Amino acid sequence: MLHRLQALIDHRVIATDGETGNVQDFLFDDKTWVIHYLVVDVSRWLSRREVVLPVSAVEQLDWEKKTLHVPLT
Repeated sequence: MLHRLQALIDHRVIATDGETGNVQDFLFDDKTWVIHYLVVDVSRWLSRREVVLPVSAVEQLDWEKKTLHVPLT
């Protein structure tokens, strides 16, 4: 099934120790158009802090619950 990349924005990222943040953007190779990293906002209240996660770290994607599961802490 095909999905738009935009549909992943704001999916919650669930790590082994709980929810860590939301997907905000993507980083890709400009020559091959392969997505290599997810940009995740891990801030809690007012400050914004972003980290990148390799796409290979995603173990499970749930479209209905809008969650991504990663085996990281």
